[in-house]
Amino acid sequence: MPFDKDYAPVYETVIKPVAEKHLGNGNVWRADETYWQKKMDQIRQNIQLATIVIIDVSNVRPAVMWEHGFCDALSKTMIVISSEPREELPFNIRSEDFIQYENSTKGLPRLNEKLGDALERILPLANKIQHSCLNSFPWRKSYQVISDTLANIDSSSFRAELADRELRRLTNQMSGLQNGLYTLRKSRPMEEIVGCYCDLLEKMREADEKGFSNESFDTVTCIDFWRVFTEDGNDNRYLAANIDAAMRGVKIRRVFLLDTRCRGENTFEFRAMQKILRDLLTACEKWPEQISLRVHESQTYSADITNVYTNFAILKGPTEMLLLQPQYTNIESQRLMDKTEFVWAKVATSVGDEEPNENLERIKRFSSKFEELWRRSEALTTAFIDDYFATKISAQEPVPAEMPD
Repeated sequence: MPFDKDYAPVYETVIKPVAEKHLGNGNVWRADETYWQKKMDQIRQNIQLATIVIIDVSNVRPAVMWEHGFCDALSKTMIVISSEPREELPFNIRSEDFIQYENSTKGLPRLNEKLGDALERILPLANKIQHSCLNSFPWRKSYQVISDTLANIDSSSFRAELADRELRRLTNQMSGLQNGLYTLRKSRPMEEIVGCYCDLLEKMREADEKGFSNESFDTVTCIDFWRVFTEDGNDNRYLAANIDAAMRGVKIRRVFLLDTRCRGENTFEFRAMQKILRDLLTACEKWPEQISLRVHESQTYSADITNVYTNFAILKGPTEMLLLQPQYTNIESQRLMDKTEFVWAKVATSVGDEEPNENLERIKRFSSKFEELWRRSEALTTAFIDDYFATKISAQEPVPAEMPD
């Protein structure tokens, strides 16, 4: 508020006594009442600690406007008062709910009454906020990080989908916690990664007027992934997401990394995998310019998936790339997905515009791996599928007799 002598009665006879009545004696502070070598540090500190800030914007003093902005940035509970009419206030304050008063012996008692009513109404909520996690420094810092991150992510970016997924998860957890319920995040990496693959594919942009989307999806898929994938019942949505992306002009290249030792294996998951390959091959034949499928049957599968290829995918857009790299853990001789890392990087839009960084270099390494495997692989065909999935006949099993004509 202005420290002019004309406004001294406003503080001395109204603001201070009314605030002390509701907040308690000794809990009301004004900047000019104590000495502090670095006055701005003191003002910042006291505003941060305050339960309620009463701001008098009369005469529109720059220092008061700064304090108002600082309070607003901290989401502080404020009561704004002014002896100026609404139309004479700055436009960004004019729309706020504030108490207008007359700075006179007749007007101050009315201000006393209005300010007391406002404090009585607002103080319970302000106290609740002041002593909640919302007012703690770690939470404010977290809010700032989230806000800054969202402000730097384009809504059409691959990262926007990842941010949306994480915010939805956090919202659901917080909703439960508000009601006294909390669940540790369940370990469902397969279900989550498949859902995320689908969301990202569905987000890829429509083709332009020439039928070219300028986006691509390169992926290496190991047989271990597909075993669990089919068992969890995720195949239909994933297949639909691939086809939908292809229809929108997205270029999809996929290499299936298969284990020679698994040829002819007769399990439910293995047979279901055969159907998926057939369905994808049918889609490839329908949209050959968008979907390309190849297969590499490895003689050293275990070493390849551990040290060379593993599962990964690279989404490429005009200005960004995103690497999806699942991580695995060996449990009881089974190789199970544990988590997935997402690595994002900008790409150069013109010659000399590239800014090398660790993420970009990592994506380029995996892109080189994909191109090398693509060259070594062969086109997926119906004949290969029939041959690879031909059921082995054990030597102990009797050969069925031929049916008579």
